[in-house]
Amino acid sequence: MFEIVEAGLAYGAGETYAEAARAGVPVDNIFTGYDIGVVFWYPAIVAAYVLTCLWLRRVRTNADAIDPIPHTRSSGWVWAGWWVPVVSLWFPFQIVRDIRDISKPPYSPNALIGWWWTAWLGYLLASRIGSRLVPLSGQASEGSASALGPVETVNAGFALVAFVLWCLVVRTIVREQDAAVRQVSQA
Repeated sequence: MFEIVEAGLAYGAGETYAEAARAGVPVDNIFTGYDIGVVFWYPAIVAAYVLTCLWLRRVRTNADAIDPIPHTRSSGWVWAGWWVPVVSLWFPFQIVRDIRDISKPPYSPNALIGWWWTAWLGYLLASRIGSRLVPLSGQASEGSASALGPVETVNAGFALVAFVLWCLVVRTIVREQDAAVRQVSQA
């Protein structure tokens, strides 16, 4: 997972940025392993987004076949919900929740999705904080540069928890939809 590697690289980069801040050197003149990690992060996040949305589109179609009740959000939000400012804080959660609600057996707990979403929001918040600690150009502050490693570690922790919980959500929905299809075909 890129976030864990990035967190490891952030400690050395934070020290380098802090030394540069003490010497008055702008961050434009510094290139660290942490910066290389960020280059790989973008293709990874795009691939994860595409795979997630393709899967969500498919399981939403399956959920509609299981029970064609209305969803809270239209199908276009499966893709757009992750990127539209502000609504991205709750639309993806609602989409996954609705798919699970339709797919799951009655009285099956739904807390897993809430925990996953909480970890995801923690990751987003920690990621935003980490990205603001060292500017892309100009002068870095010694204090914020020194905080880079610990903040990226918290970020990686949230990412790891969110990833594990997401895998459990995917497994649960797939298992429940398979069971629902078997039940319909036996009837």
